[in-house]
Amino acid sequence: MGLFKQLPKQDRQATQLAYCVKYWPYEDLSIAGRDLLVWQRKLYLRKSDILECLDTDKTTMHKHGRDYQIVWAYNNMPTETEWNKRGDDALITCEFRSSPAIKGWAVAILSFELPSSRLVAHSQGEFNHG
Repeated sequence: MGLFKQLPKQDRQATQLAYCVKYWPYEDLSIAGRDLLVWQRKLYLRKSDILECLDTDKTTMHKHGRDYQIVWAYNNMPTETEWNKRGDDALITCEFRSSPAIKGWAVAILSFELPSSRLVAHSQGEFNHG
């Protein structure tokens, strides 16, 4: 029994902020969301390169020496038809991030949205954030 009732610990991974950290692109995260990131990297990968990094269930991507749960920006997953419309050389934005606010700590956020082609060429396929 004791002197008082213990309050349940807040589940950091069940908050609205954690949802944003898991699904929102870096540029749309609040300062509080960005502060929860331990590691973040944005790459522009060809569809064929993404397919080579997938597990057999196509739910996890192995990159940078670890496994990342695949999610889509804003939790807006394309249909199989939309996915298949993209050729193997099509570029897809991939944001890899780690955070204690994410169940399993790591996600790869995919998006068909790309910046201007000049910016992609200039970045040589890689951005580093925080």
